[in-house]
This record gives sequence, structure tokens and C-alpha cells, in this order.
Amino acid sequence: MKVFVLVLGLITVSGMRGGQMAESEIHLIPAGYIGNIYIFHNVPDGEPLKREGRARVYEIPKDGILRSQTPMNPRSFTPQYFYVASDGKREEIVGYWPTSIHDTPENRADKTIGVFFRRTGSLQGVTTKTDGTWSTEFPCDIQFDEYYVGTKLYLLSSTNLEKDLHSYVKEHPVCK
Repeated sequence: MKVFVLVLGLITVSGMRGGQMAESEIHLIPAGYIGNIYIFHNVPDGEPLKREGRARVYEIPKDGILRSQTPMNPRSFTPQYFYVASDGKREEIVGYWPTSIHDTPENRADKTIGVFFRRTGSLQGVTTKTDGTWSTEFPCDIQFDEYYVGTKLYLLSSTNLEKDLHSYVKEHPVCK
């Protein structure tokens, strides 16, 4: 009985970070989208939290960049990923590749749609000098989730999947 209580306690603690419990997630991606996806968190004018049951729902726009009002979610669950057709029908994305994808004939021939290398990142306020004066380009720390969705062939063949997030934030301010 003591071992059971200890294991249950460890499971509970492992699902928390900073006192916050991890929540399951559902990612709804426009059908046919291939490329990197970014979810900016804590954006005041971003999309409000949506839920299905207890799961957070992230509806990714066609450009692959979601501005969300929600804080980052501690990691412990593997999210569910779906392509969503214009009529609302969902098709689950079953491929999931958390590590390197080697450039092999088998990987290039694999037509499976999947999610690759989900990770978190942040942009800190960058200070630049313009006309002899220093200024902060964005006055807050910006946190985001990022992952790739598509085939292994597209991932292996593409050289410029990363978006220039500094330029994006300059054109679409996240800090208020």
C-alpha cells in the first residue's frame, strides 16, 4: 500500500510544473497544412481559451501562427493533432517523431503525415540602436510552442521551415 501511495504521489507531482497541473491538448490544424506551427502564449488580444471536456483546444490559423491568451501548459501529456477540413471534419494526425529523422530512402518514401519535434521557445526584448538611441523592440518576454507538421520527405527536403519570429513580432505586436 505504501508503494502505491508513493507512486501515485510521484505521478501527480510529475504532471505539475510551478504549481500548475498539465492539461491535455487538442490541436486543430487546417487540412493540408505543411510546415512549422507556432503558438504564442499570454497574448492579451489573442484567442481566448477553448475547451473540449478538460482539454485545451488550439485552433491553428492558415498561416500556422496562433496568438493565444492562455499561459504555456506544463508538459506531461502527448497532445492530439487533427487536420480539420472546411466542413469541420477531423482527421487524426497519427505520426509523431520526437527525435531526429535520418535522411534514408525509407524516410523519404514514407507518406505518413506526422508531428515532429515539439518544443518551447522564447523571445526576450531585443534592444537595438537606431539613429544613435537605444530602444527595446518588444518590451516583454514572449513564450511559444513550436512544432512541424507534414511528411518526412518535406521536412528533409526543405531548407527554410523556420519563420522569422522577430520580424513577425515587429509586424504583429504581441506585447501590449
